[in-house]
Amino acid sequence: IVHFVSRSVIGTESRITEMIRHTFAVNGLDRCHGSRSNPVFVRTQLERPDALIVPFLRLKPLLKDADAGSGSSQTISWISLQQLRNKLPKLKLSTIDETLDNIVFSDWVFLGMNNQERPLFAVDISIPMSSKPAPELPGSFGDLRLLSLAVSPDEASILAMARGVLAWLSVTKFCSACGSRVLLADGGTKRHCTNDKCTVKELYPRVADPSIIVIVSNTAGDRCLL
Repeated sequence: IVHFVSRSVIGTESRITEMIRHTFAVNGLDRCHGSRSNPVFVRTQLERPDALIVPFLRLKPLLKDADAGSGSSQTISWISLQQLRNKLPKLKLSTIDETLDNIVFSDWVFLGMNNQERPLFAVDISIPMSSKPAPELPGSFGDLRLLSLAVSPDEASILAMARGVLAWLSVTKFCSACGSRVLLADGGTKRHCTNDKCTVKELYPRVADPSIIVIVSNTAGDRCLL
């Protein structure tokens, strides 16, 4: 409503046609839908020296101060996989370092390719850091709900997507149908049941209940219903 009223004061010519870009709505990443189901492709992207990773600690992303003039006070602190392994030697990645007799592993998500064709990932480091202080990484871990407006809309959208999938992965370790172990698939956006006889082979994140927020206005666009 505040945005609606502010546009009405500015002028009528842009009230309806103005494009409004909402935080969390668009991130511009290439999700690689045609390739992410290939585990070899995803692993190759993860092991690329130019791959970028944002660590999450208890669902809080690693952030750092943004450059002056960027328009944001915070930005994602991207690091390499090698940097992460150097700081956390005991880090074990799901499907990469995992074995079926060891359920202590860290989940990760292939977020997609940025506009520079660099692969982006999010890694949950909560397990190796279960009772330890945060590792010495460039930046600090912050609550996304409190800092969503401190980062750019693109980065807020990337972080929201990463946090949502990592939260689902953290509570989906076993098949809901047969109780067997499930493994990460499709770069983290799917779980695969390890029981060949299970009737439910694949598990997906729950889609939130659909809802909309609307504002009722007149055709002129200068009045709204309160």
